[in-house]
Formats: sequence, C-alpha cells, structure tokens
Amino acid sequence: VAYVTLRSSNECGGWNNELDVIDISDPSNPTLMASRFMNQPRGLSVIDNNLFVCDGGDLTHFDTNEIQSGIEQNGFGNWINFESINTWVTEGTLYDIIAVPDSELLLVIGSDGLRQYDRTDPVNLNLISTITLD
Repeated sequence: VAYVTLRSSNECGGWNNELDVIDISDPSNPTLMASRFMNQPRGLSVIDNNLFVCDGGDLTHFDTNEIQSGIEQNGFGNWINFESINTWVTEGTLYDIIAVPDSELLLVIGSDGLRQYDRTDPVNLNLISTITLD
C-alpha cells in the first residue's frame, strides 16, 4: 500500500486536496483503493501502524489498521471516512514530516521552524523541542 497526498495551489490549481491510498501489489498496475478529502495536505510519514500527514497547520495522525478496516468495510475506490483521526494544530504551515527509524522521534518542518516530537504515544504527541526560523 502507498499513501499519496495531492494538493491544490494558486500556481497550478486543478488538483483535489486529498490523501489517496493506492494498492501497489502490482507496480505496473497501481489501483486507487480510497481517498479522503483534506485541507492542504503536504508531507507524510508512515512508521509502524501510524500515518502522519501535514495538512495546512495541522499534523494529522491515522491508524493504518483503521484505514485498512475502513476500506474493507466500505469497498474499494470509494471515498471513506477513516477512523481514529487525531489532529494537532500548530502555528503556520507544515511542510514535511520524518519519522526517524529505530527511535520514537518525529521531525516536523513548518513555515516557522523545526519541531521534534516524541511519538511514544502517537495519539498524544509530546513536543520535545522547537528551532524557530526568522
């Protein structure tokens, strides 16, 4: 499974703001499994059963098991309302997120700086530090 964000912008326009779930078991024939509308999605990171998405000024968490369960219940190719969504609002726009392998760290870059979170409890992230940009 691959997770992809599409975002509209003033320069390009024409795109939907969405998170797509794509079946890539046959790389020569990827299949859209589901889409979820979002505000302004950008970077994402998947680690363990956690999907984190930068969405405007929100950092949104999805449980990938809940996504799969929702797809199985609602069928393929249909927009589905994923379960277990948790959102943390920050200042400014978030651009990208990196889940650091072999650790409990999330690095989030935004318009106002870099944040480091402890993701031990992915539903209740703990802010460790912030480096602000001027």
